[in-house]
Amino acid sequence: MEQMTFLDFFAGIGGFRKGFELCGMRCVGHCEIDKYADRSYRAIHNVKEDEWYAADITKVTPADLPKADLWAGGFPCQDISVAGRQRGLDGARSGLFFTLAGLVQSQSPENRPTWIVLENVKNLLSIHGGWDFATVLDTLATLGYHIEYGLLNTKYFGPPQNKERVFLVACRHPGARCGPKIFPVSAGSGKALIQLIGGMQGQRVYDPAGVSTTMAAQSGGWGGRTGLYCVGYNRKTGIEKELEVAHTLTSSDFWGINRNQTQNAVFIDLSAGKQKTTQCARCIKAKYNSGITHRSGENSGVLIVPPDTAEQPTLSFVDICTGNAKLTKECRCILSAHNRTVSNWGGSSGVFYGCRAVVTPDREEKRQNGRRVKDCGEPSFTVTAQDRHGVLLQNCDACPYGMKIREATKKGYDIARCGDSINLSFPESKTRRGRVGKDLSATLETSCNQGTVFAGCGLIRRLTPRECWRLQGFTDEMFEKAHAVNSDNQLYRQAGNSVTVPVVYAVGKQIIAAQEALERGE
Repeated sequence: MEQMTFLDFFAGIGGFRKGFELCGMRCVGHCEIDKYADRSYRAIHNVKEDEWYAADITKVTPADLPKADLWAGGFPCQDISVAGRQRGLDGARSGLFFTLAGLVQSQSPENRPTWIVLENVKNLLSIHGGWDFATVLDTLATLGYHIEYGLLNTKYFGPPQNKERVFLVACRHPGARCGPKIFPVSAGSGKALIQLIGGMQGQRVYDPAGVSTTMAAQSGGWGGRTGLYCVGYNRKTGIEKELEVAHTLTSSDFWGINRNQTQNAVFIDLSAGKQKTTQCARCIKAKYNSGITHRSGENSGVLIVPPDTAEQPTLSFVDICTGNAKLTKECRCILSAHNRTVSNWGGSSGVFYGCRAVVTPDREEKRQNGRRVKDCGEPSFTVTAQDRHGVLLQNCDACPYGMKIREATKKGYDIARCGDSINLSFPESKTRRGRVGKDLSATLETSCNQGTVFAGCGLIRRLTPRECWRLQGFTDEMFEKAHAVNSDNQLYRQAGNSVTVPVVYAVGKQIIAAQEALERGE
């Protein structure tokens, strides 16, 4: 299949562009009227000079549009959102949907896009009794498209943000009606834990295509703590499939079994420095349970990657605590305060909240001034040349610290703990509910009035622009490029208006798979 191309309408800062480019598509042009958002867009995506661009979609000449396989856009939601005046598609902004539909209609049949992807707020489904949504479906159907739609929540695709958005995917391929479906879009592999080989807990072998086993702090057997997974590694093609029975390990494994035959695993250095994968394991020593060291090339771990993932493996983080250990896709945020104040730029340092200082974790008898573990919110132990220092991540459910946040409920308040988000809009309101987000952010708006709580000391701080961009799936590198050309106020606004990159990526993967199936006649 040839590389798919797309046009990015109502482009914002390029959430659609980044998501689709990660799928392997190529952007041939974009349209964005906000000059500040376009600054960020151009800084992030390195837009070429010959790429098509228009500021105002109402002034676009149909003949000037380049041909593309897909048109994408999150048309304005101001008239549809529950926070707006509920004009619906009759409003000047949300009514730009009809302008986009008119551009599609003005194209000759051979130049019309095969796919159209639209995004808007959840209220599109119900505003004006659902008639506006029916109008959208009827308009696309009249243009000859078969339509699918789904309600997708960001929190199921990686970023911890509760953001529900309607995605419409329209296709005008002759086989689309009876062909492959786009929805439902799976947020992960969608497969449960699959056991390949039974036995005792530490000896069971699982299929890497399913979810992982529960991470255990202590358990017997080779795979008692993390589980064992059956994978295949080929020197040319990398990790390509799971194996029912692993190949026998022989001396020739140093160079790869017959060079191109699938072998058992990829090894990775367990060092705190620059890790690298190796074709053979490091020397096995008597004391091999020391874990991660500061010397590279000392200990090896096995790199386990599901067969259907990207080339570069995704790093996962695990809580190091004696309580309920969790495996997370993101590293825990280091929360700090200095003189009981918090900087929006993360420049303050001193007391850690949400974790407890530990002195020399590997020596239970070690004490400093009679104590080994400090309480949540206390400063770290004195750093000495002899002692080693660690942190015990606090189990927030058992943490005695909590902050009462006013809500219009029978109880009158909700408890916010370290790591929870708080909606900072109208703090004195007596009618607002759902102000506290448990372990995740609420939906980002253009004002980004979201805060996170320091329950140990009773402080609340606003999310920084960088954190808001992370919640939409943008990398820090992309944020830095936008930050160089825009103010914080504009960065907050742009994050609130953007689509979430991982959600677009998931939809794009479904579209590419469907396009390949349609070309094969399936």
